[in-house]
Amino acid sequence: MVYHYTSLETLYHLLSPNDSLDIKGNRKIFLKFHAMGVQFLNDFQENQLLPTVFRNLGVPIESLFTIDSVVGLPYSLSFSMDNDNLTMWRIYANNGRGIALGFDESSLAEGLEKEEVDYLGACEYTTAESLEKEIIKNELFLEYQNNPTILNPLVGLYSQSLKYKHVSFRDENEFRIAFRRHLDECYMAKNDKITTYQIINIPLTALRQIVIGPCLDYRNTKFLISRMLFNHLNGWTEHWKLLITSMCKSNAPYVS
Repeated sequence: MVYHYTSLETLYHLLSPNDSLDIKGNRKIFLKFHAMGVQFLNDFQENQLLPTVFRNLGVPIESLFTIDSVVGLPYSLSFSMDNDNLTMWRIYANNGRGIALGFDESSLAEGLEKEEVDYLGACEYTTAESLEKEIIKNELFLEYQNNPTILNPLVGLYSQSLKYKHVSFRDENEFRIAFRRHLDECYMAKNDKITTYQIINIPLTALRQIVIGPCLDYRNTKFLISRMLFNHLNGWTEHWKLLITSMCKSNAPYVS
């Protein structure tokens, strides 16, 4: 299971009527998540660890520019492998007044168009120094060193750069979906800047658990979420029963 911490407002929008067709033309209910451009995430070194290592290992700036233009702008949708993480409640779930949506990892992967995903998995927390020791032994990097005029090995290696996170974020225990496709890019104004995002359709059937934040009224919140799900799933379905049975409250004794 992996968990997406978010606000009740976002949950409301996710559970608005949203029937669609999967890639085979079958009618399904999808949750439309926003995968954000990584330059707008809360780590200003996001996607910079590997380029830093490349520069330290002597890859010319011109080659890095070429690689950037080939692989494109990266986007990411983040989860945590922890279902009751106080740091996550505070930062991503309205300071404990939100929820954590639990997804089955295998169902999550099955619902995605795999050819569009560059990385799906747990983040690796590291530093530039530690990563350099790893990259210098990598087969793709050794292939590039044997012929620096051919950048394809670095392009292949660079596609994995989104799995690396700075070690200071390790408490988040992040699992992410990352990709670089440039289809249907969207924009929105947020605070004092314009951000870019793309839509990821995740089947509602991949949702297996809802954890209610420590600062919410559990009884009333569970009742209202149950009603929303009932309407969204068109009645007493097995999936509805599963979600209601699995709904629980955070164990964190937190008052915001």
